[in-house]
Amino acid sequence: MALVNYPRFRFDEVVRVLHVPVYDERDDDDDDAHPVIGMEGVVCGIGPDHEPSRWGYSVWLPELERVWGFDESDLESVGLVEVEEHEPGSRVALDPNASPHESFGGELGVRLFLQIAADDAAGTAAKAIAELSELIPVAHVTWEDEVHPCDRPGCRRIRIQITPAGDSREAFESLVASRRDGRVRQVDDGWATDFWWSRAAEGGDEPFLGVQASDAALRLTPWSDPFYRPVRRGRTHDPGLPGYTPPDPPAGYEN
Repeated sequence: MALVNYPRFRFDEVVRVLHVPVYDERDDDDDDAHPVIGMEGVVCGIGPDHEPSRWGYSVWLPELERVWGFDESDLESVGLVEVEEHEPGSRVALDPNASPHESFGGELGVRLFLQIAADDAAGTAAKAIAELSELIPVAHVTWEDEVHPCDRPGCRRIRIQITPAGDSREAFESLVASRRDGRVRQVDDGWATDFWWSRAAEGGDEPFLGVQASDAALRLTPWSDPFYRPVRRGRTHDPGLPGYTPPDPPAGYEN
């Protein structure tokens, strides 16, 4: 079962640099290294660190106009988060009581591509969420819809974010197992996983999660678990990229 070990910092959180990363190529005595200490930046990327059970962060440093990588121990929070609601660079106080779902979104994401009227989006999302709840235990769920550009009228995309009541990796595998045919792309780097399904590739007209989607994407980002897992051979497959051979994931391959 996954360990509950959420990242300390959040996307768009303003942080201050305490230490130069130990794996940075510059020496601590380098004039290019020391000025970074004390700088403020904005978290723009989060993922498992090179050390087990720890998170690593990509931080945009405006003074350098560069993104640097840091460990959690290299940073401290300023207590602010950048928002784009008013103007670029606006900052507001960080909510220290925000739930992990509010901070990172669900650990499972489902995107459904459909041809429906805007007024039908709520009913369609409710039907898909009901089907999801039959397949996996759900602790928290949100959804939103938007127009999706395509060559057919009425194209919309419904995004569903789920926090499972239990292990998110097991929940993802349950969703994947519920529809084995029609996969056109699957990528697993040992932590995050991204699978795509296509009705045209599967054939037939069986609904996907109870709705008539033309395509669907399932994504796992287990924010409660910063561990890479071994990836078995054949798990990553992308027919959309001829000749594509994925690199070995950090955890290597299972036999």
